[in-house]
Amino acid sequence: VSVALGLGSNVGRRARNLSLAAMRLALLEGLQVVRLSAVYETEPWGVTEQPPFLNAVLIARTRLCPEALLDQLKTLERELGRVPGPRWGPRIVDVDIILYGELHVATPQLQIPHPRLCQRQFVLVPLAEVAPEAEVAPGLTASDLARPEDPTIRRLGPLAEVLGLEGSGTLSLKAPPAGGPRCPSR
Repeated sequence: VSVALGLGSNVGRRARNLSLAAMRLALLEGLQVVRLSAVYETEPWGVTEQPPFLNAVLIARTRLCPEALLDQLKTLERELGRVPGPRWGPRIVDVDIILYGELHVATPQLQIPHPRLCQRQFVLVPLAEVAPEAEVAPGLTASDLARPEDPTIRRLGPLAEVLGLEGSGTLSLKAPPAGGPRCPSR
């Protein structure tokens, strides 16, 4: 089954965090990475008083059922340093199942397609880059809804190039709030 996974990070070395997540996904048994979008820097969504995110979308093929894939993704997030925190808050890494073939799932643990997908340009724009014909809502594709001209999203380029820029101070849309990122206490 073809799946679309959303990757995000806004704490620490964001590009490195995305790179580690993508590499770990490529090694995950039962998952074969097909394509990775460019990296986009985006303003936070939901809770806006936090540093900007780096986001990308990864397309893969999997033989894992959605629940098993979710378990693997949550394990990967923990292993990369993610700790529980406020909803829509800062995070070292976030990996979400955006689409799983044409399957629709609605359980307390998992909703596919990802809820609020049609409202989130930080997912739609990179998704349209790697899977423009992916149906994100009845009769609507990623390319129908993606708005790359949205001022809250900026294409930085391929992950390898963004990794080279990290630390140069050229990535941020805006400076982090005073005192650095507001991370949940450990």
